[in-house]
Amino acid sequence: MKRVERHPFDPEATRPLFQRSLDRLMLLLSREGPIEISQLHRIGQRGLEVMQEASVFAREHPLLRTAARTLAQAQLGAVLHSVRPRGSPVEFPLADRRLTMESAGPNGQSDMVAWMQGWYGALIAREADVFQGLRAIPDPALDASAHVDTYHYAWKKALLALDSDAAMVIAEVEQAIRLTDSGFISEAKPGVPRVAAALFPMLSAITRDDGVAFNDALVDALEAHRDFWGNEIPHGPGSWIALGPLALCCLAHDRGMAIEVDSDYLLPALIQRA
Repeated sequence: MKRVERHPFDPEATRPLFQRSLDRLMLLLSREGPIEISQLHRIGQRGLEVMQEASVFAREHPLLRTAARTLAQAQLGAVLHSVRPRGSPVEFPLADRRLTMESAGPNGQSDMVAWMQGWYGALIAREADVFQGLRAIPDPALDASAHVDTYHYAWKKALLALDSDAAMVIAEVEQAIRLTDSGFISEAKPGVPRVAAALFPMLSAITRDDGVAFNDALVDALEAHRDFWGNEIPHGPGSWIALGPLALCCLAHDRGMAIEVDSDYLLPALIQRA
């Protein structure tokens, strides 16, 4: 079993806030009536915060899956809210109900990055409804909301092709890695494309059912995550867990592959559906 250490940080200032994060998440999910787009963004980020804080304070907390599902559902709702024509109805799941909101049209708040977070959350929580909703959103609609670098689109194609075209998955992963080269980057913060490029080979390994390559790629992805966040914002949102690698570990586990890497960036309780 290989071990990838998490970057150093002091979580103690956050410890008293963990229960408050859990309480706020459940309060937001229990509210009746219409939800504003600003509230929807808060709900999604609260789900991510609970996962992040639980990775330090309660790694097997019973609300972990709820947090992942909330991230997935809220990001789907936020993206739909942004990409649908202004004034059109938007319907999506949240907790155990379905909500209908009126779209405000493109606003720059939800884009391909939100789509990816929603997809990762759905992989972690195993939320079929979210997959269905995200699959139906075309690239032009995402691009109209907020521009991102082109490697995101190749990566999205690879994810969508996983269950139908193995050759396409491998080709689009190779294209996504190529597009993280500095010559193709105009939007991403320095260092972010390298983190993405380290993640992408995990999907190729899943496609080929190559456990050795998968675990080698997982180590590379976790180390790239650590190098970026350890030198950037040690307490940044999503820095204490590696969301993309965690999501692909859930996918690999469900396909019968052994996860042979240990790291506090991962949450085995979610990977193993404990």
